[in-house]
Parts: sequence; C-alpha cells; structure tokens
Amino acid sequence: MSKTQARVEGINQQVVRADLRIPVEMYAQLEAIANEQGMKKHHITGRPMVSPVILELLEIGLHHYSSQNRLGGDSTGLVPDTIPGKQLDIEALKAELLGQLREELVTLANSITEKK
Repeated sequence: MSKTQARVEGINQQVVRADLRIPVEMYAQLEAIANEQGMKKHHITGRPMVSPVILELLEIGLHHYSSQNRLGGDSTGLVPDTIPGKQLDIEALKAELLGQLREELVTLANSITEKK
C-alpha cells in the first residue's frame, strides 16, 4: 500500500472518490440547479459546488433503478411528476430529448459516412 493510498483510506472510509466525465452542457445544468438550491461556492473557482446535486440525482436514479428491477420494469408512480415549485412540462421534455437523440443520430451517421 502506498503512502498516498494509506493517507486517503485513513481520512474517510465511508467515501469513495470517483473520476466522472460529464458533458459541458450537462455540467452547466448541474451548476444551474446548484445555484437554484443556493449551494456554497468553491473557495477557489467561485463556482457553485455540484457534488450535492450529483449525489441527490444518483440517489433518485438508484431508487428508480432498484424499484424498476423489483417490479419487472414497471416504474409507474416511483418518480413524482412534479418538481417542487415547478410543474414538469412533459411535452417540452419529450421535444428536448428527441432533439438530442436526433443530433446524436446525425453525428453517428456522419461519422459512419466519413469512415467509408
């Protein structure tokens, strides 16, 4: 065991540090949520801390995932249709997701065409 590994393991054995690559657009959304929730600013960068937002979203995702697996894929009623203080616009969300999917398909098709 290296000195660094021993030092890190001795600090807190209840936490694992993970290297996570997040698209810039998604990170901007996380920062916006962190701002809305009044998260503390990082002492060097001055940007909002997004770790608590990521952890909350992971908890929601894990709960949804485990519930979906227990119920054989039916997740009806597990995730609320509203976000506190905001009404969830399903049609706008569908349009946004379809737009993102369309962009990814075009990018994929272009990369396949370029390889030929």
